[in-house]
Amino acid sequence: MAPCVLYADEIEKSLAGSSSSGQTDSGVTARVFGSLLTWLNDHESDVFFVGTCNDASKLPPEFARAERFDGVFFVDLVQAAQNVVPVAVTAGDKIEGLRQWASGRCLSADRAGVYSREQERAGGRIRRVVREPGVN
Repeated sequence: MAPCVLYADEIEKSLAGSSSSGQTDSGVTARVFGSLLTWLNDHESDVFFVGTCNDASKLPPEFARAERFDGVFFVDLVQAAQNVVPVAVTAGDKIEGLRQWASGRCLSADRAGVYSREQERAGGRIRRVVREPGVN
């Protein structure tokens, strides 16, 4: 299949159990991890491996050793935010439908009481005064 790109998204999550896999999955994760390391070291085919990672501190040390990869890049969140359209925009109609569904059915996460879409549209918070019984 070469030339091709092998893309592994959030690779630290897929390798999370490699050190304890003998206790949780009969060693399958450790064997797959070992095979991946061997392939990364020894492959001569035209396969360009791209792996993304949100938390490099969770990568096993064997995976992050020097010369394992041709390049390691860092994309800062400020730079990444310039290239991302928020889900609130791309799926605005679906989010609005979810808000309508939740209105009157769910508790509000940011104030006491039941969530109401109409209150949110009207500018937000309804001020509630709670009085103790017998006190005016």
